[in-house]
Amino acid sequence: MGAIRATCAVLLMFVSAVASAADCATGVRILSTRANVPNLVAGPSAWNGTGLAVAKTQEGALGPAWVAVYGEGLETLTSDRLVAGDARELIALVWTGAELGLFYRTTNQRIHLLRLTSTGELISTPVVVTPGRPVFTGDRTEVIWSAVHDAYVVARYVTQGSARGLYLTMLEEDGSQRSDRPILVDPATASPLAIDVTDAGVIGVFFNTSTGFLAMARITGSSDTPEVREVVPAAADELVVAARAEQFVVARTASVGDQLLIRWLVVDTAQRVAKSETLLVEGSGQDVHPQALVVTPDEIALSYMDSPIRDQSLDDIFHLRRFTITGDLIGDIAFAPTDLSAVRAVSPHPFTWTGTSYLAPPVRSSSDRLTSYLVRYCPLEAAILAPRTVLVGETVTFTPVPGGGVPGYTYVWTFSHQAAPEKNTVTPQRTYTEKGTYSATVTVTDNAGVSTSATVTFDVVHPRRRAVRP
Repeated sequence: MGAIRATCAVLLMFVSAVASAADCATGVRILSTRANVPNLVAGPSAWNGTGLAVAKTQEGALGPAWVAVYGEGLETLTSDRLVAGDARELIALVWTGAELGLFYRTTNQRIHLLRLTSTGELISTPVVVTPGRPVFTGDRTEVIWSAVHDAYVVARYVTQGSARGLYLTMLEEDGSQRSDRPILVDPATASPLAIDVTDAGVIGVFFNTSTGFLAMARITGSSDTPEVREVVPAAADELVVAARAEQFVVARTASVGDQLLIRWLVVDTAQRVAKSETLLVEGSGQDVHPQALVVTPDEIALSYMDSPIRDQSLDDIFHLRRFTITGDLIGDIAFAPTDLSAVRAVSPHPFTWTGTSYLAPPVRSSSDRLTSYLVRYCPLEAAILAPRTVLVGETVTFTPVPGGGVPGYTYVWTFSHQAAPEKNTVTPQRTYTEKGTYSATVTVTDNAGVSTSATVTFDVVHPRRRAVRP
């Protein structure tokens, strides 16, 4: 009886381990269309640990800004809440670990920080960011929260006037200014801008120089002088960056003839190229641009736009490309594979890795409507349901447990005692006539062409014989 209990316990533990593979479901939800009154257009978002907060503006109305919160299953946690009335442009929505910070450009050309609770309630009145510095329409601003510095890190490129140049500002959580310093007086005109902070607190700001190079500014503290170094002898049309351990993963557009490509490289905190620049995405059409980059413990994910026809947003295709730090491709799919119209929506804002899925609120723009979506993509997972101990002569059934990805799965099985793989069988059966340790591997491919594998190892043993007294 003890042996039976032990075997059942092993099997039950294995069942519970694989059950999570099927818990995550890829999906799309429409948030708002032109038919809605008001039509709230999705903008920057932030994951607060339990929900995705999405900042929105009202289509056709200059000024109002709203915030709503959605669960990972695309359900509404907090309905749309009006938080500001003077927002001309939403810049970033940032989670500090305790509250949300909404950065936006006002109708009177200032940058404000609005502090909100995790559900979008106002904490205080808006705070003006660097009030002595003018704001112009073509300026670029990037904002992140650094847990190491316990501060907002704001990189801003002022494009005109006597204050023209690139600046780095650090703000306390309440918006008060901790430090403010210039990085470069004369960057390239209309330079893209990307920023992130490593686990050790090294701030990396990437931008184009006026000499046509991609450069990195390195800052280690609130009072340090920025160190600027050129890292790539070519400028970027678009640029995204994400910190990984003590390195920065950088993706940028590169022109080759009439075609745009996305190339990537890795730069360390000493501003040295740790991985030389290589091709990441070759677009299927005439236009391709990186949108955002996210690093997870196991992979790197890039959202990008791939347009068959240049400058026609109706034909934009929003993609998610997942790859390893060594450059091995995990999968490249349309970010909203379950809804064609959402596939054609894009978002220039950072997306979110929740620990189980990727979330983004893209927007589709056409001549007659703006439609906002909430997109969830669950990476494809696989497991095998089978006993860990099998008796000689017993028939064993192997059951695949796929999850995530795009439903519509195919299976290829490989067994350690069998040379040729077995295709087009969902639940194969095997009978083992000799004791030993064996394994079974299933490779699952979903409807988007992404594949993943799982392996189970088990022992084949002789049944115990009960001793008979003479």
